[in-house]
Amino acid sequence: MRSTATAQPLPAAGTSRQADGDVLRRGLLLTLVYSDLFDYPLTAEELHRDLVVPCDDPGRCTAALAEMVGDGTVECDGDFYCLAGRGAIVPLRAARRRRAARRWRQARRFARWLARVPFVRMVAVCGSQAVDNATRDADVDLFLVTAPGRLWLAQSATMVLRRLARLAIGIEPCPNYLLSEDRLEVAPHTLYTAREVAQVVPLWGAATAQRFFAANRWIGRFLPQRRPGGRPEQLRDTPPGRLKTALETLLGGAAGARLDRLVYGLLVRYYARRLRRPRAEIELAYRRERQVVVTGGYLGAVAERFAIRAGEVLGDGGRAAAEAIFAGGWEAGDGGDGAPAGADPLYAELFARRYGGGR
Repeated sequence: MRSTATAQPLPAAGTSRQADGDVLRRGLLLTLVYSDLFDYPLTAEELHRDLVVPCDDPGRCTAALAEMVGDGTVECDGDFYCLAGRGAIVPLRAARRRRAARRWRQARRFARWLARVPFVRMVAVCGSQAVDNATRDADVDLFLVTAPGRLWLAQSATMVLRRLARLAIGIEPCPNYLLSEDRLEVAPHTLYTAREVAQVVPLWGAATAQRFFAANRWIGRFLPQRRPGGRPEQLRDTPPGRLKTALETLLGGAAGARLDRLVYGLLVRYYARRLRRPRAEIELAYRRERQVVVTGGYLGAVAERFAIRAGEVLGDGGRAAAEAIFAGGWEAGDGGDGAPAGADPLYAELFARRYGGGR
């Protein structure tokens, strides 16, 4: 059901004041719209946690949800809430959770391998696996933090290990986001990246994980109630091992720095040919201190679909409100990357194929 309430600006994320009744309702709907893109219903607790407007009282959210269920704007199935007409995603979430549960054991095993790679300082799961929303063809996406100036040495080792993992443990993990531990702030600042940061689940490297979450407190601008910290039950720290220590000693000086630069240059040229992308585009995503998905991955597709669906659900002003949540992300805190030219067609197609709410 479409809401026809008069459009009002949303309060800035991170402010201490409470959203009034109309703004709270719109905030709840926007939060449901965003999760609906991923076919992901939410509990009342999750809705309050990921609400895009400030609200210190979870009871106000629960009361507002009850009203929205009563007027047919929202459906409730057991503990889960979703947009009207989208009740089919409730059993879908359960099925994906069972699939993800089987992959956690494999992911933890691979994390133990990566923990022994020289210069790796944190291993974490991100993406759909991190929230137990694994589609059939989804990768187990990994987030790594490395020592400064050695990111590409670590990445080259993970490229070998991921192929071994496909043979040994039945999955091919995808380390697709790497940061140097002296550049822990994630960019660009958008609702999409804020949710990705908040959902990161560290598997190894507790001390680095604490520094990572501390460096990304900016997510409070988009998720005022979120307190990032991962899922502590998944974190299993182990000693690095003698071989890792020895190799870090051997490659810790000027020779290791030169080797990292050489590997970086070779991989940039390799990926430019493999992905058939201009080298400048590859270098925008692959830098000495970070590696992210080329052209932003799902970011553009999610921003586009979020605005469209918000307009469909909230009526006049819904699209503008959704766009405002993403606004300014590529100009502030992105290291000068500039805005992408809309959604990358490859990732837009992949997103629509994996998630019904993305169409």
